[in-house]
Amino acid sequence: MADQKKILVLGIGNDIMYDDAVGLIAARELRKTSSDADFHESFGLGLELLDELEGYEFALILDSIMTGKNKPGSIIEYTKKDFSEDWPASPHYAGIPEVFKIAERLQIPFPNEVRILALEIENPYLIHEGISEHAERSIPSFVDRAKKIILSWKNRINNKNPDLLNDRAIHYSVTTD
Repeated sequence: MADQKKILVLGIGNDIMYDDAVGLIAARELRKTSSDADFHESFGLGLELLDELEGYEFALILDSIMTGKNKPGSIIEYTKKDFSEDWPASPHYAGIPEVFKIAERLQIPFPNEVRILALEIENPYLIHEGISEHAERSIPSFVDRAKKIILSWKNRINNKNPDLLNDRAIHYSVTTD
């Protein structure tokens, strides 16, 4: 790779916290079939994202989310623009919005484009290895959407089809019944 690293896929979660592991599981599945990105996993606090994201042009973050607004297994997609001052607090001490602000203040070279692909879960606090049936059935769609995002970025890097993605938050409902 050149000085500027291109695409990062960052799976976030905890393998022993039930559905909180979905971001890690999806990143591991993607790693098996894609050589178009660097793959990292993060198990820790939000501020670790500063080191993970530094120097990349594009970053795809795969994580779980519990909004209570969507059915478990729903896939929600965000961009940096979707995070505002009133974004809910993160259980990671510093969430995505705070990390973006810190990077900007410290002039850390951060990705020009960040997408957060989140899978709606029921309970991120249950200590249990493995994931729920809702999450299990949604992983293939979660991975497929991530592949499309990576392909779109790869095409943009290679000056092909630059407008494959929409910049607003998208909600994908996955049938899990």
